Amino acid sequence: SEQACSLCCFFLDQLHGSAIHLPHSRVKLAVIADAPASKLKALGDQKGWHREKCVPLTLYSTRVGDKNSTFGEDYRVSFSADQMAAEQCVYNYNRQWKYGPKAPGISVFRRRGNEVFHTYSLYSAGLAEVSGLHALLDIIPGGRDE
Repeated sequence: SEQACSLCCFFLDQLHGSAIHLPHSRVKLAVIADAPASKLKALGDQKGWHREKCVPLTLYSTRVGDKNSTFGEDYRVSFSADQMAAEQCVYNYNRQWKYGPKAPGISVFRRRGNEVFHTYSLYSAGLAEVSGLHALLDIIPGGRDE
């Protein structure tokens, strides 16, 4: 059985903690992952992302039946076996990703009526900008110890 991505879970745990403040703003948080909806629900239940009295993380699967949509490819965080073999995995607007078929990223969208606009993305080290834990580690002696 496939394990959940530990880096994804690391960020989702933090986002879940922040999500309680979102109902007071105009922001809605949705998570899109390359896993069947049933696995996402089970993981959310296990991690407590659906607890009562908390804002649940809304989890969407990129899979339709047994096939994936092109969401990950469209936002350059998923790569085919052919791309991996040819070392043609363009990630983060011109960098090469060499660490497997999936890469971390956060994309922000704005909806106006029936139109949806891609407004911002964070990749790789830029993800630390939305990590409360990274911010905390950055101010203590020894920091991230990376």
